[in-house]
Amino acid sequence: MKEWALARRYAEALFMAALDRGILDPVSEDAGALVKLLESDPRLLRFLESPQILADEKEKVVQKTLREQVQPLLCDFILLLLSKQRVALLLDILDVFKDRVEEHRGIVSAQVFTAVPLPGDMESALRQRLEAKVGLKVRLEKSVDSDVIGGVKVVIGNRVIDGSVQNELRELKQQLLKATL
Repeated sequence: MKEWALARRYAEALFMAALDRGILDPVSEDAGALVKLLESDPRLLRFLESPQILADEKEKVVQKTLREQVQPLLCDFILLLLSKQRVALLLDILDVFKDRVEEHRGIVSAQVFTAVPLPGDMESALRQRLEAKVGLKVRLEKSVDSDVIGGVKVVIGNRVIDGSVQNELRELKQQLLKATL
């Protein structure tokens, strides 16, 4: 929990610095590209996290590989994380940063769990209903989950909308247990 709070603080600092400098969009794009790079090839992150490698070596690698590839603010931010020995939080920080940028743009992320992939028309209808409900644009993050059985389960922030068959069965079971007592 402490690490999540730290990630939020660092992400907010990066967000505010980018916003104040008027470079939120390019920093956001570079952060997204960096996340893809780190997830597709985790060797760089393992290198940066390694206690066996000297901080100076890590700094040189960051300067050499990222300085020309990403916004200077983002590169300096990574160097700050290295100096504070917080680079292990980088992916969490960038995830929170992405959410903060989307919040600033009036977009909210909704995790959607279904038993089978949603057809395009149903996905569009679900997005429209969710947007009407929350009053913001909604970006769907879809997952197929066989536990859902049927229906749909949506998580937006700390709010859960559970219209799954699994939930209906669980509620029915609770009602039956109460009725028999």
